[in-house]
Amino acid sequence: MCYMMSKSAYLTDEGSHDMAHLMFYLPFKDGADWGANLPGSPVFGGNYWYYAPEHQAEAAALPPLSVLLVAVGTWSDGTPAGMAK
Repeated sequence: MCYMMSKSAYLTDEGSHDMAHLMFYLPFKDGADWGANLPGSPVFGGNYWYYAPEHQAEAAALPPLSVLLVAVGTWSDGTPAGMAK
């Protein structure tokens, strides 16, 4: 589990890249069990590993991984974060 609630967090290159959230790392699961990716749900999910192209062989040997992000309403300093859409 990771707490990603700093205003200087970096989530993605696309659009607004700062979203206060918790991240859960699990052996491969169906994110629907957590309500992931459903309309109105604060839970986003996917199954992946991040790797550089030169490390593809090593990544292929890793077990399947699910990452679930749960949006939260405040930054670590207590100010409102707004919920991701």
